[in-house]
Amino acid sequence: MPYTHLSFDLDGTLVDTAEEIAAAVNGALGEFGVAPRPLEEITMLIGGGAHELMRRLLERIESERPPGSVPLPLAVLVAALLSLAGGALIPNERLSLAVTMTGSILFATAIML
Repeated sequence: MPYTHLSFDLDGTLVDTAEEIAAAVNGALGEFGVAPRPLEEITMLIGGGAHELMRRLLERIESERPPGSVPLPLAVLVAALLSLAGGALIPNERLSLAVTMTGSILFATAIML
């Protein structure tokens, strides 16, 4: 049976995308007025997809914020990160090719259906 879809997860597998991921993370944080985090810190937290990356980073950020601060919304930050990182669909007559970044399973699922 011939394949109709092909997907590549680039992050750290085929391409070093730490700088792009950090830019997307800091873009998502910036939407909530949070200061950018250093590349080195974000790079240490990469692995496990966008949700896990933001969850780990928010643990660090929340521990630094003043007591009584309104918690940052994890789900909204993950959505913002994915909208900035996303992926690309490369059209082809015989094969749908998806290139995903940052554990963007939602993006890959949407184009594979």
